[in-house]
Amino acid sequence: MFEKIKKALVKPDGSINGKILAPLISLVIVAVQQVAACFGLKFTGDLGAWQALINTLLTIFGLVGVIADPTPVTVEKIEENKK
Repeated sequence: MFEKIKKALVKPDGSINGKILAPLISLVIVAVQQVAACFGLKFTGDLGAWQALINTLLTIFGLVGVIADPTPVTVEKIEENKK
């Protein structure tokens, strides 16, 4: 299982795959927030400020994941065999 995770996070050339890492970090933050809510843990202070902070972090991670490694999509052209 760890080998599959490593294969998804690391490209064949050895560099980190930002398109996978940024959303993964975002989802971990959301998971921590949900687990805390399940156990009744509440953040102290202004709840709106905490939500704004988490939303900002998720936006930054999403932006970094999309822009850091923009890979163009290529489509192979299929030619019909004409008789």
